[in-house]
Amino acid sequence: MKKLVSLLCFWLPFSAAFAQTNTWIPAATMSVGRADHAASLLPDGRVLITGGYNPSAVKLSSTEIYNPATNSWSASQSMLETRAAHGSSLLPNGNVLVIGTGFTPSNSTEMYSPTSNTWTPAASMQTPRCRATATLLPNGKVLVTGGSIADGTIFENVTNSCELYDPATNTWSPVAPMGSQRTSHAAVLLPNGKVLVAGGGQTGGGYLKTSEIYDPLANTWTPAAPMNTARITPKLSSLTNGKVLIVGGSDENTTLTSCEAYNPTTNTWSDAVSLPSPRSIHTATLLLSGHVFVTGGTPNGSASSILPTTLLFDITPTLTSVEVMPSSASCGQPMTLTATTSYALGPYSYTITDGNTPVLSGTATGTAFSQNFIPTGSGPKTYTLTMETDYARVSAAAPTVQLTQPAFTAVAGPITASGPASCNSPARLTAPATGQSFIFTGPGGYVFSNIYRNGGSYTAFAEGVKLGGTYTLTVSSGAGCPTTTSTVVVQGPGSCL
Repeated sequence: MKKLVSLLCFWLPFSAAFAQTNTWIPAATMSVGRADHAASLLPDGRVLITGGYNPSAVKLSSTEIYNPATNSWSASQSMLETRAAHGSSLLPNGNVLVIGTGFTPSNSTEMYSPTSNTWTPAASMQTPRCRATATLLPNGKVLVTGGSIADGTIFENVTNSCELYDPATNTWSPVAPMGSQRTSHAAVLLPNGKVLVAGGGQTGGGYLKTSEIYDPLANTWTPAAPMNTARITPKLSSLTNGKVLIVGGSDENTTLTSCEAYNPTTNTWSDAVSLPSPRSIHTATLLLSGHVFVTGGTPNGSASSILPTTLLFDITPTLTSVEVMPSSASCGQPMTLTATTSYALGPYSYTITDGNTPVLSGTATGTAFSQNFIPTGSGPKTYTLTMETDYARVSAAAPTVQLTQPAFTAVAGPITASGPASCNSPARLTAPATGQSFIFTGPGGYVFSNIYRNGGSYTAFAEGVKLGGTYTLTVSSGAGCPTTTSTVVVQGPGSCL
């Protein structure tokens, strides 16, 4: 059985297949099996696949494009060179840059135009590389990291050097090196504009579980939390909730099914849903739908086992039938937001918002969502439900509801003081009031408040007023409703010892 030992610079040992899960679903098969290929999401949502090795261990120049809308593949224009173990990145103008190749590392690059379906040469990198990564930065430049810079196995001639491509000038320039040598590693842009790199191999023989983060503004690298499992040839993909997913790869003993999720906010890794079967030297791309799209690779390192198959990580929940009841209510009257979600894998967090204003948040489970909340204000309101799982974030708005003011308007005051305040002879404050909640505040903060009914009217009062100063009565006609206030100045000492 022909192995990819010489061509791919390393050996991937055999591992047994893993049972299918209900979160990975098959998608349309590529026209040919590919490993060590590259993938880039095009501006229109399609995915460009370039090069790689086929099951005969032949390095390819061919390309093809996946259309998620039709779940279909179509042939595209071949590259100017055969390439495998190369990198690719979308550019701000919608073109795609591909860099390097293996087995013998190369500094050549070329550029694809989806508009004209043509390839043109681009400026050569400063350093020949294979198994490097290419990541588009927020400033429009492309960061290339590490890789192997000369012939050899995966654990020879590994570099920590990095360089930056400027598409505006078609030039390359060096940037700060990584803290570790890395080849066959993975990289992804984080929501904060920094770049996470993880895993890979290094000179001398080492499978890395370490990760580090590049700051383009400071041109510095800092260590990040290590993964749970050391990996070479994994792939990193963004997720819609700001986390990132590392998919498959190989450790020292086997090709992996395992995946992990990285949380940039907490700088932590957690185990994620495994692949249905082992994959390495594959691709992983976040689609506009929120699905992670995995293509090709190999389950065991054998050229003859190179896969044409693809998978979708079907972890983006749906929100349907979002509704707020009743459709018309007054402020302070409880309302209920209900929805149906497809997510039944465990707890998820939710937030209900009124425009940009949070109304309620918490944790829920199950596919039937229902939460009560107290509305505020008046007029037309459109409430939005956002749910976030370990892998995705989705939002949906309920139909607009109408909030009205309560049947009565809150009344407060005027306030009458029984006399000057003193430490030994406290004053009493009274005021006519209409509402559902009543509170006096003053120089000492909260003052004991109460009400009593005298016929058809209410009187709010505060006992034990010992300090001089301004006292305020706040009356509300209902929770979340507008308030009415009244103030009075009471003569008296500033403190009581």
